[in-house]
Amino acid sequence: MESSDHNPPPPQEDEGDILRADSIGDTVFSKQWVFSTLMKLLKAVENEGEGQDQVNEEESRRCGIEVDEELENDLCKLWDMSANEDVAVFLQEWESPDMLINVIAKTSAPRVTEICMGVLSNMMCSRKVSEALSENKDLITLALSLLNNRDPPTLVETCRFINTALSHPGCADRWLAAIREDEEVFQNLAFVLQSSTNNDLIHNAAYLVDLILDSSEEMAERWSSPPLLDGLVEAFKQARSERRATIPVILHAIQLISTTSLGIDSLVKMSESILPLLAQYISDVCQEEVIVIAGKEKALTSAIYIIRALLASPEKITKHLETDKQLLRNLLKILSATQEKEKLPTSANNGTTLTSETLNNADRKNTDSSSEDASNPEATNNVTVTDGAVSDTTTELLLSSLSSFAQMVLDLSGKEAHVKELLQDKFEEGNDTTFQEKLREVLDSS
Repeated sequence: MESSDHNPPPPQEDEGDILRADSIGDTVFSKQWVFSTLMKLLKAVENEGEGQDQVNEEESRRCGIEVDEELENDLCKLWDMSANEDVAVFLQEWESPDMLINVIAKTSAPRVTEICMGVLSNMMCSRKVSEALSENKDLITLALSLLNNRDPPTLVETCRFINTALSHPGCADRWLAAIREDEEVFQNLAFVLQSSTNNDLIHNAAYLVDLILDSSEEMAERWSSPPLLDGLVEAFKQARSERRATIPVILHAIQLISTTSLGIDSLVKMSESILPLLAQYISDVCQEEVIVIAGKEKALTSAIYIIRALLASPEKITKHLETDKQLLRNLLKILSATQEKEKLPTSANNGTTLTSETLNNADRKNTDSSSEDASNPEATNNVTVTDGAVSDTTTELLLSSLSSFAQMVLDLSGKEAHVKELLQDKFEEGNDTTFQEKLREVLDSS
């Protein structure tokens, strides 16, 4: 038998081993696919400027260019994948952020910039990656500069990226230091809030402003000026009609502004435009057929805090009562509803509806029952009270704010005869209870 003159073929690799070697962490995502997609992105960006003179290049940057549909679909897949922690860590280990920074700096395609910032935002959500990203000075500089961008989707993702960074305790100081040194951040955010009609952008920009004001007393003092306040007021008008979930964020930012000396001066100067907006918001809550308190505690607490700041002097309260008592009427209704929620057993708090009969019974605790007209459907609205995700602390803050304002008005009526006279009007039609009696009643129940 003749001996073989060649070596036997090497053992074939198991297909499962090959797939596992190409997988990112414990996922089924392919390393090779990610590399291939990033390389296609780099090549596409490099090809953008070919054959363009300087004028055409500047025009394309101003107006933007379209991105190849297949590449865009792949980039969107990468964007989705980057929300996975293993993928985020993998991208960081292979220095993908530097690659994305380079792409954003060179591309004239707004969609590419948006997706790149979306990928970076998802990566920033990972605690394992956020610190490394926040140590990248080029990335911080780029993100802050993009707040001057005029493409709404890009701004949405840029604000989300910075919001996420500021939400990480180990990263916030670096970002705040950079924001403190860059005066254009303030100008750009104020402009966005004043001019944007994009609901997602208004929400993210307002959230970013609120985070900055709440993270640093120094920044709150520096930023509490008319341009930002104007922007927040315009954003509030938009949110009231389009995205009510943004209202608590905006009102909390204005509340923070009201805690600074510069801010309260700015608020007072704008009180004729701000107070009616706050009064209308509170009225909207009370005018619903079913007054829903749950989920609005934070917004109402901030609104009441701002109103107290605007009506801080006896003269201002008196002037307001002379022209309109509806705000006080609505605040007392909300206070009564919130008190009723607190009195319910914990098990009954979840999804309980307080009917007009329930409230009328509560109203009679300190007054003659004959003074109430329980048959009058306008005497009081139904009030739905649910726990939702709101903590007891939030409800307590609302109660405290409402009670404090009511006490302030009642104290004033004891000192000023004119105010006491104003409070002798009926609290509501079909009910002989006066404003002054209602004030004492709800405060005694607190």
